[in-house]
Amino acid sequence: MNEVDSSVYIALLCREVERALGHAICSPADFDEASQSIMDRTHVMLSASTLKRIWGYVASTHSTRSTTLSILAAYAGYRDWEDFRAKADRTLLPDSGFLGGNAFTTSDIPVNTRIALTWAPNRRMVARCVAPGRFLAEEVENASLPQGTQFSCSLMAKGFPLQAFDLEPATTDGQTVYVAGAKGGLTKVELQ
Repeated sequence: MNEVDSSVYIALLCREVERALGHAICSPADFDEASQSIMDRTHVMLSASTLKRIWGYVASTHSTRSTTLSILAAYAGYRDWEDFRAKADRTLLPDSGFLGGNAFTTSDIPVNTRIALTWAPNRRMVARCVAPGRFLAEEVENASLPQGTQFSCSLMAKGFPLQAFDLEPATTDGQTVYVAGAKGGLTKVELQ
């Protein structure tokens, strides 16, 4: 098995669970529905609260137990968590490929262009390009990156996390890197 951060596998597992459910899980009602569907299929109860923590809908400092991940993997059609990880290495995590659709190399975005970004569960940012590869967060909703922060990034792509670095001003605790959509990637990348 390759040395991929477990958060990548968990994000992939979340997508597989959503595929098995038949739609994205992004609201309290969706988590309730998913909890019941998992119970119906696996005969094991995972609470909506547990699912919200795994999906990053609510903050959590707890790591997810492998038994919980095995239940989710079984729901998605795998034997258990280890089976899912092994198959993800072979099929879900390509070594290379092309990004399609909504992917932008930020150095190609014209100055003063605005770009709308969203990510789960209900985060939104509109950033304006102030220099090649450099942006100003003009509107921020439900995210911890402060409005008015400038940041650099090299790529904005749907389905992949946004890695913003060289934050100005730095956060109150001195952080200079911010990741949006760490678990499921950006859900919308749209030039305005």
